[in-house]
Amino acid sequence: MAFPRGSNPRPGRWARLALVAALLGPGSCGRSGPPPTPPTGSDPATDGVLLRHAPTIAPLRHELELELTHTSLGLYLEAKVGLHASLSTAAEADGLRSTWTLEEAPTLELVGTVEDGDRQAVRARLSKHTSATSLADDRGVSDPDSPEPLATEGESSRAAGLLLTAVGEQLRLPRLPEAPLRLDTPVEQEEESETVLTDAGEVLPTTTVRRYTLRSVKEGVAEVAVELATVAERVPAEDEPAPAEDALRMETRAEGTLLFDLERGLPVSLELSRSEHFELGDQEVERSLLVRSRYRTP
Repeated sequence: MAFPRGSNPRPGRWARLALVAALLGPGSCGRSGPPPTPPTGSDPATDGVLLRHAPTIAPLRHELELELTHTSLGLYLEAKVGLHASLSTAAEADGLRSTWTLEEAPTLELVGTVEDGDRQAVRARLSKHTSATSLADDRGVSDPDSPEPLATEGESSRAAGLLLTAVGEQLRLPRLPEAPLRLDTPVEQEEESETVLTDAGEVLPTTTVRRYTLRSVKEGVAEVAVELATVAERVPAEDEPAPAEDALRMETRAEGTLLFDLERGLPVSLELSRSEHFELGDQEVERSLLVRSRYRTP
């Protein structure tokens, strides 16, 4: 998904927004500030807490577990990946530069419609990109000019490309809400952006709604429920219905839990399950992703 470009209305925008709201279910709607240490004696239920990433004093150990299932015409893939990396963040201009340095990849399992060299291709790409750098603000919103971690170059099998893209998406700081969070009070934020489908040669208008709900704050660590719904689709000219054979639509839904250290301004863990459904004419693609990230002090 591309960097959000504001909230300019486009044809079909309200239909997409209604759909993502339905995917999320009922709930309440809702620039970066200083490090989010709550004032002494503050009450999350009334004052709220602000989540913001801060530069690391010492590198963190990022332990990532990822499970991917992909089903489409001519391709079925089940994959498991386990990575250990060193994560450092440093202040740069108005944001943060994050650097992941791969230490080891103890787990790599591929089954399904897999080519003989897929496993070796993935390991070779991981070894080549032992360091990945990204730029973002202190909410984890990526700079549009920041390079894609583990971006594929040249020829690559579909299975290897899918897996590397999924892993690369996790080598970024978790996205944080814009507004302070109060206990058990959902905060929603809407984004308008574009999704680039390289294989189809399409750029799709995209509506995303994120919902954050603060569940608790214990010993300076906030537990936040995270939900996301996205709809991207080809918009017919002048609101005319597109022919069925030209249908191009993507729906994504995700939910999980973020633990965030408020005093240090660093993530503790993120567990997220995501499902994606693509309609490409008369073809359909189903994809599911389970992600577990732990950020530990060595």
